[in-house]
Amino acid sequence: MEEETHLEYMLKNTESKTLKTRYLDAKVLILTDTLSRIQERIDKDGINPDIGFLIMMLYVQNFIEKKIGRKFENKIYKRLSFTNWPFFSYKPLIEIKDLNKKFKLAANLLIELESPKIRKEALGYIEKILHKFWEDFNLNLNHEIQLKEIINEKKELYNKIGSQYDLERRKLVQNLAKTEGKKIKLNLINIGIIPTELCPSECRFCLSPWKCKVEDRTGRSLQDGEFKLIANPAIHFANKNGLIITLTGGEPLLELSRVLHIIKRAKTRVELTTSGFWATNMKSTNKILNKIEKAVNSNKSDNFSFSLQVSVDFFHQEVKCNENGELRETIPVKNLANLVEAVLRNYNFELCLLPKYTRYEDPLVFLLSELENRNLSSKITKKFYNPKLRISCFGDYSTSNKPALLKAYLRFDSVDKQIFLLYTSVESIGGASNLEHEYQTFKERTMNFLEQDKEEKFPLMGLEVSDDGNVYPGAHAIYSWSLGNILEKNFEEIISNLEYDPLIIAMAEKPWAIKDIALNTRPGLYEDLKDSSSPLVAIYKILEDDRLRLDITKELAGI
Repeated sequence: MEEETHLEYMLKNTESKTLKTRYLDAKVLILTDTLSRIQERIDKDGINPDIGFLIMMLYVQNFIEKKIGRKFENKIYKRLSFTNWPFFSYKPLIEIKDLNKKFKLAANLLIELESPKIRKEALGYIEKILHKFWEDFNLNLNHEIQLKEIINEKKELYNKIGSQYDLERRKLVQNLAKTEGKKIKLNLINIGIIPTELCPSECRFCLSPWKCKVEDRTGRSLQDGEFKLIANPAIHFANKNGLIITLTGGEPLLELSRVLHIIKRAKTRVELTTSGFWATNMKSTNKILNKIEKAVNSNKSDNFSFSLQVSVDFFHQEVKCNENGELRETIPVKNLANLVEAVLRNYNFELCLLPKYTRYEDPLVFLLSELENRNLSSKITKKFYNPKLRISCFGDYSTSNKPALLKAYLRFDSVDKQIFLLYTSVESIGGASNLEHEYQTFKERTMNFLEQDKEEKFPLMGLEVSDDGNVYPGAHAIYSWSLGNILEKNFEEIISNLEYDPLIIAMAEKPWAIKDIALNTRPGLYEDLKDSSSPLVAIYKILEDDRLRLDITKELAGI
């Protein structure tokens, strides 16, 4: 018997909401989830209940100050009224910026309000526990600092592309190709071309949070003519081998002329992914879509097809509060509604929506509601789901676990058209590596892989060609593991060497060998790898390091 999927449940149980309600719902969800995990740790560590209570009270006040905003302080207290905690008695904590002073005041308030029998001599002890717990549980809540650390790490990895170890590894692979060493048949599906790494959005989970121009990475600017020297070999290879060309970023439509060039030259399928930031009104929406349609219609190849793919997920549509207490969505739902409505009513190319599994309400629900208000009602057809993969669904403040919808079509009878729907997971790379409790992960698979599982295999399915010419073995490798640069070496030669690359072969046949060599060489890596959202992410984390990449390649090749 067919089950109700997570999306169908949310469509039935989620009503229209204001930005304020969406904002508070999301904040309270992650706040209460974190408090539950703090309580588990307090119980596990055997911390005095009064001090444990103080830790959670401190966290609530700190969360309001740093993550929600004082404007909504009383709203949060009301949402948490079920706890019966004396929030107003501890309000002075929110005024203190210095953490040491905050802990000192908290200890004094605890003795005064909760435990007057505790001697004053215990103040130092309480403060010490607060400091230790805060550090051990990473409760500082400074996303900006964490993101800066991630970007700096990416910069360091990028600067090692072309290092002594990196070049030695490439030469080793080249020699294996010349001597016809062990070879694997590549079964590539797509080649990604990145017109730009820049993006106007500030999505917290971004795969590539280091949003920079080519000159910021390489020290030299890249003109459109030079970009064609990068794009054209990739397009030619995709055309010759029938590979899908994916256009991602960054936000590719910031470089519309580059996108149109690729669409016109393709003799295969092209999938363009956008956030829809540009669809602020119907005029601006149609201006971009008209140019895309013109390029699509000019392509007369029998093998050419085109799909416009739109990101729609909590992080792209996240409601944020600025310094003035004003609420806004990262990319407004109405932008997406403008885009979808325009395509459904005026254009004939394929449209695909790309939602993701997160802990939050799915903004696709709000998008479909907005489209219904525009006389574009839809129904889910041809759905495919996994009964074993369950998703926590939130609607009307209740929770239910439902099978995860994987893909389906949304049928719009009023215009006799349909939209493809494809769900994907958030991976713990880039900005998302600090947000693991905000999306679904597959850590059980990761732990099994690290401990014993030899079933996992990761054949290379696609390549990514960046706007600086670097060719990466998949999106997970961007900024760290380049196979070569199109501006320096023939693209087809880069690809042909891949067939002899011991790392590519091992990923397809025995990825656990990469893991075993890495952990034998650097046992401390285990702690970093166990938090990976999937085994694939763990493998790419290992291969970020240029020296380790070389050492593993040598051992796999028996050198």
